[in-house]
Amino acid sequence: MNSKVNLNIIELDQYGRVLAELITLKGDNVGKEMLAKGLLVRYPYQRNCQSYDSLESSAKANKLGVWSDRTFVLPYEWRRTTVSPAIGK
Repeated sequence: MNSKVNLNIIELDQYGRVLAELITLKGDNVGKEMLAKGLLVRYPYQRNCQSYDSLESSAKANKLGVWSDRTFVLPYEWRRTTVSPAIGK
């Protein structure tokens, strides 16, 4: 779709990964839009993301996106129970 966006870099996390916001030229925050629709989940242990809490809570309460699936497992919980401990060694 070749849309132009702005990438607002916020910081590096504890693992050196870039944390950023993707903003459309109209000023829409793509991550917040997706979160509000239940199309992604936030990692609860990430610092400085409190502005995302209410968006996810609302999507969850309204059973939008992934929250409409009663069998949905949070990605970080799935990895904790499914991924082999040998990975990452």
